[in-house]
Amino acid sequence: MRHHDAGKTTRDILNARNVIKALKVRDGMILVDAGCGDGFISIEASKAIGSGRIYAIDIYEESINILKRTIKEENIGNIRAILGDITRKLPIPESTVDIYLMANVLHGLVANKRVKPVMEEIRRVLKPDGKLAIVEFKKESRVGPHPSLRLDPRETSDIIKVYGFYTVRVEDVGPYHYILVARMLV
Repeated sequence: MRHHDAGKTTRDILNARNVIKALKVRDGMILVDAGCGDGFISIEASKAIGSGRIYAIDIYEESINILKRTIKEENIGNIRAILGDITRKLPIPESTVDIYLMANVLHGLVANKRVKPVMEEIRRVLKPDGKLAIVEFKKESRVGPHPSLRLDPRETSDIIKVYGFYTVRVEDVGPYHYILVARMLV
């Protein structure tokens, strides 16, 4: 089954504050919000990251334009909204990212067989002690992509293990989502 969900927001069913709290975002960090959509998680993270920087990246131009308008209206200085494809090289220096976040993105990459280039790019930009954070729909959730596309934490962990990541923890971030936090084997 192919996956076509570009441009949809999960703002109404995923609490960004819960995600940021689970990530333990602190002042000065560098965060990538890959497949950021309208940037609702980036906007929440911008408050906690302070002097740090957020690279909010999405392939859907309309979503990036919405985020750019919000950045301008709210005078947010620490988010860089980037129209881009996370399966290609990103305009981010090597080994500089503290947290690489993919919220409701991995299941689409799996469905479209695009995991490898993304994981290679994550390895390039993450600091050796950086964290990969994946938010996905719970299998039993009543909302989200088709149940056949959903990944439970074990499946997510198995996918990223192939690319040299190990799961540190998994926790609920709301009624429909879990977050899996992983680190690179060095």
